[in-house]
Amino acid sequence: MATNETDIVVKEAPCLDCRHLIGFPYCEAFPDGIPEEIQTGENQHDSPSPGDRGIQFEPLEEAPKTTMRDKLKAALRRKQG
Repeated sequence: MATNETDIVVKEAPCLDCRHLIGFPYCEAFPDGIPEEIQTGENQHDSPSPGDRGIQFEPLEEAPKTTMRDKLKAALRRKQG
């Protein structure tokens, strides 16, 4: 399908459906902040991106049952050392 100047292309960021999300805009891959190109959906983060620490998008339904508190604690431990 061709687009013209009146077409609107909407890309959804994968973040809110990712098992690694800590609290937008922070995740286990990017504990200091998710890059803008991923936040805007330009990059779906389904393959390695610079600085992602080897962690990419994984859908929530594949995630083990972990609480937001557990995720935050783990991310803070990794950040501290």
